[in-house]
Amino acid sequence: MVSNQTKEVERICIEIIEAVAAAVLVAHREKCIRQPVPIVEKNVKFPLNQMVQNQSTVGTAIRNTDHHGDFNYLLFFLFFIFLTFPNQYHYYPVLNSFFVMETKYIKVEILTPKTTDGWYLRMYHYAPSERNVVPIPVILCHGLAANKNSCDFGEPGSPDWERYSLAAYLSMPHDGPVFDVWVPELRGAGQPFFDPHQHPEKFHWCVDDYVDYDTPAIVEFVQQWYQRHKQERPGVFWVGKSMGGMIAYAYGETPDGQQNLKGVVTLGSPVIFGEANLFLEFLTRITPRKVSLPLRVMDVVSRSSDLSDHFRGMGANLENIDPELFRKYVTIGMSDMLSSKVLSQFSLFFRHHTFCRYPSRPWLYDLLWKVPGVRTMVSPYSYTEHLDRFTTPLFVIAGGNDRMAPKTEMKYVVDHVGSSDVSYLECSKEQGFSADYGHLDLNLGLHAREEVYPRIYQWLIKRSKEA
Repeated sequence: MVSNQTKEVERICIEIIEAVAAAVLVAHREKCIRQPVPIVEKNVKFPLNQMVQNQSTVGTAIRNTDHHGDFNYLLFFLFFIFLTFPNQYHYYPVLNSFFVMETKYIKVEILTPKTTDGWYLRMYHYAPSERNVVPIPVILCHGLAANKNSCDFGEPGSPDWERYSLAAYLSMPHDGPVFDVWVPELRGAGQPFFDPHQHPEKFHWCVDDYVDYDTPAIVEFVQQWYQRHKQERPGVFWVGKSMGGMIAYAYGETPDGQQNLKGVVTLGSPVIFGEANLFLEFLTRITPRKVSLPLRVMDVVSRSSDLSDHFRGMGANLENIDPELFRKYVTIGMSDMLSSKVLSQFSLFFRHHTFCRYPSRPWLYDLLWKVPGVRTMVSPYSYTEHLDRFTTPLFVIAGGNDRMAPKTEMKYVVDHVGSSDVSYLECSKEQGFSADYGHLDLNLGLHAREEVYPRIYQWLIKRSKEA
C-alpha cells in the first residue's frame, strides 16, 4: 500500500509537471501558430493510444510546424516523468484532454468522462470550425467487442477517415449545417483504464453496466462541456451501431434517457434474437457463467479458420465491402478487451429471445422461465418487453442481408416502441440501394457514404429543427 504522505507528494509533483506542461504548450502555440491548412499530420509522435487518461485537465491545440521537433522531445520528456510515477492502478496516467489535430475545418481532441463506478472512458470530440453548427451534439456509439472505428473508422484526417467515418461525414462541411460530433469508447474499448493483467477483478461488467454507468457518464460529460463552453445544457442525438443502438433503447426507457435523448438512430440493433445466428450463439454459449474474465473476441475467432470464415460471412456482405478495409477493421476495430460476462449475457438473449438485464440467478431463469406463474418471479427486467417506454424520435436502419441483425428484428422495434416519430430504412436492392447491405457494411460498405450517411444526416437535421 502507498502511504497517504507518498500519495500527497505524488499529487503535488504531478500538479507541478502539469502546470509546466500547460505553460510550454501555451507558449509554443503563441510562437508557432500558422494559418490552418486543409489536412495536418498527427502531431503526437509517441503512442497516445497506449496511455490512459487520469485526473488532470490540461489541454491545448498543437499546430503542425516545420520546427516543432524540439518541442515534441520536451513534451515527451514531461510524459516520461508522468510514466515513472507510481500509480494506484499501476497503469499509465496522462492528461485528461489532449488535442490530436486541427485543420481548417475541424479540431479533434481526446477527452475522458468518468463513470460513477470509477472507470475513465475515452471519447473523441470533433469540434467543427464552421459557424453553422447544429446546436444539438451527436454521440456515435460502437457495438459489441468494437471501438471507435465502428462509427469513426481510421485516423482523423486520413483518406480512410474521410471516406468511411460517419463522424467525418457529419462534422465536415456540407451544403447545410454541420454537427458537433462525440465518439465515446465504452469501458474496455480502446486502451482500458485498468490493466486487465493486474486488475482482472475489474473485468466483470456486463451490458447493464454500459446502460447504467457508461451511457449516463457520456451524456452528462457532453452536457457539462456545453455548460462550461456555451452556457447551455442541450439534449443529445445518439447514433448507435449494433449494441450501441441496443443500449440507446435501454437508456431511452429510463426517465433520464427520455429527458436527454432528442433523437436516436440505430444501425442493425436487435432486441428479440429470434433468428438463429450460429456464430454468435457458439461464441456466447462457450463463455463461462461462474467466472468473468478479460478476453478479446478476435483472439478466440482467429484460433479457428472455420470460425474466421463464418465470421466473415456473417459480419458483412462480402460483395459490398473492400476486402482490405474489412481486414483492417477486424485488426484495429475489434481488437479490444471485453468482459466475458458481456458474452454470457448475450447468450441469455439468444436463449430467451429477449434483450434483458443480467438475472441474479441465471440457472434458475433458464430452468423456470417457461413455467406459468413462476416466470415473473425469476425473470429479469426485459428491455424488449418495455419498448413502449422508449418515446424518443427514432430512425431504425436495417441491412437487407444483415445476418447478425435481420431486418425482421428491426421491424419488430419499429412496431413496438412508444415513440410517435419512427422512421425505418432498409438498405437493399429492392429499396433502390446498390447492394443488399450486411451488418458491418451498413457503415463500412463501398457506397455507405453516398447511400446511408446522407439519410442519417438528413434525419438528424430535420429533428434538430423540430427540437
